[in-house]
Amino acid sequence: MNEANVDGVASRVLQPFETDNPYLLKLFAHRAFRVFPPGTPELLADLDTVADDEQLVAGVRVGRGLMEKGALMVTTHWLRYASKGRRAKDGFWDLDGSLGIKTDLGYPPGFRIGGNAFGGNRTPIVGRREANDFGEIYALVVGAGGHIRQELHTTAQASMASRDGVGTASEIKELAALRDNGDLSQMEFEAAKARVLGSD
Repeated sequence: MNEANVDGVASRVLQPFETDNPYLLKLFAHRAFRVFPPGTPELLADLDTVADDEQLVAGVRVGRGLMEKGALMVTTHWLRYASKGRRAKDGFWDLDGSLGIKTDLGYPPGFRIGGNAFGGNRTPIVGRREANDFGEIYALVVGAGGHIRQELHTTAQASMASRDGVGTASEIKELAALRDNGDLSQMEFEAAKARVLGSD
C-alpha cells in the first residue's frame, strides 16, 4: 500500500484540516490515514455513485471469492467496496459501526459488512496489522460523524433556546457556512436544515 501522493489525487483524498473534533485529530495522526492500494483514488473517481465532495480516507485491497479482487475504502460519506474489470462492482454502506473484522490467529484476515464477506481466502490480501489499522480508521470516522451530529444537536438546541428574533434564514446560512467549511457533510447539512425548517 502507498501513502497518498498528493500531486494528482488531492481532490479525492481527504487532507488534514484544523478541527477540535477529538476523533478527527486521532484520525489525522493515525499511521493508516491516507494509506490505500495504488489506483484507489482513481477507482473512487470513476464510480457513478460518488458525491462531488466525497473523499477517500483509507483503503485496503481485499478479495471477494477466489477470482474477484477490489478495494474496501472508508470515505467521508460511506464504507465502500469497488472493483474494476468485466465484473466491476460498486457497493457502499452507512458509516454506522457495522464493519466486522476477523483477525484470528492462523486464519487470513476477513471483513464483514451485513451479509457481505471480504477476504478470508486461503491467501491473505491484507495482513493482520493492515486489517486492524483499517478497522481503527473506520471506527474513528464513525466516531467523528457522531461527534459532529452531537455538536449540531447541542448547537441547534442552544440556538432555539436563545432565538431572540433570529430568523430561520440566518440559521440556514450558518449551517451552509459549516457545510462549505467542510465541518458538515451535505447529508448532515440537509438533516440540520430540515430540523430548523421543522421548528418554525
